[in-house]
Amino acid sequence: MPRITRLHFAGIGHRDARFPALTLDLRGADGLPADSVIWAENGVGKSSLLTLFFSSYQTNRRQFLGARGVAKARELEDYVQERDLSFILTEWDITDDRGSASLLADEPRDLLVVGQVLSWKGLDRGSGELRRRFFSFRPNLDVTFDSLPVAGLAESVKSYESFLDWLNASAKEHPKLQIVHETNQGDWRAHLEACHLDPELFAYQLRMNLDEGGVNELFNELKENKDFIHLFLELGLDPVTPNKVRANLNEFLPQHRRLEAMRAQRDFNERLLVELKLFLDQLALFREADSGAQQAAQDAAVMLAQLLAAQIRAAEDAKRLHQKAEELAQAERKVDSHRESIRRRLKFFTYR
Repeated sequence: MPRITRLHFAGIGHRDARFPALTLDLRGADGLPADSVIWAENGVGKSSLLTLFFSSYQTNRRQFLGARGVAKARELEDYVQERDLSFILTEWDITDDRGSASLLADEPRDLLVVGQVLSWKGLDRGSGELRRRFFSFRPNLDVTFDSLPVAGLAESVKSYESFLDWLNASAKEHPKLQIVHETNQGDWRAHLEACHLDPELFAYQLRMNLDEGGVNELFNELKENKDFIHLFLELGLDPVTPNKVRANLNEFLPQHRRLEAMRAQRDFNERLLVELKLFLDQLALFREADSGAQQAAQDAAVMLAQLLAAQIRAAEDAKRLHQKAEELAQAERKVDSHRESIRRRLKFFTYR
């Protein structure tokens, strides 16, 4: 089960409880995560610390602890001042001690750093846009929790964009870091679940820390069995889910009441589909016949055009041959006349 080893806050906090650069080391003398108690006077920022810690795992503004506690007077925006570049960092020991038992007591531990960087757009609170980017990576020898470019750890970057550039450059240079950064809360929630950091578990812890002595106060308010059932459902279920179920029921219940009429309509539609299928079959045959008729008409038109052209050519040939026959007949008459003239001359010369 993942356990917290260190927390770090930089450039963040309510005006009454600021964390310019604060690291909480929750490891024991052996370097392993230890059960820890944060003991401090009232007003030094214990509630702010919890509020900011939970905001990386229950990211929805409605789940923000400062707005859900007894006072309900603080929003996330109240913890980031105009020119702040704010960081909330958590280092987790995610070593599977049961699955990686070793004879070496100092075997390297599997660590996961989960963080959040916040900044007003343009460092101007008047812009009204508080930017939040969630990120995680698995430290190696080169990139560790202590080497992060965050105030109080290493030389700090100067802007939200510079830190994003650092994340992208580190991911390119060290692929094994498995750097992930998201602004979409749904994708970030899915990533946390993949890292075995169940957001629902944080929702339960959040509910228990709504105010001082939250657990006792929570159970002292349970007067009847139904109160415990309501609490159990509230802790185990996302309150958004029942609202979605109610909306779905409100949408579909009117249709459910019309179920019999809809079934009758369905049966009618099925019978109608059979009739329409026959109609469609006949329509397909008609369209096929119509297409064949159109093709035949086109072929007949082409043939008629060819016959008309042949008729014109035949008429022209007949006219030309008729003229040729007249010319040949005239030539024949000339030849007969000439032959008769020669015959008379021959007869004259024979007589002489």
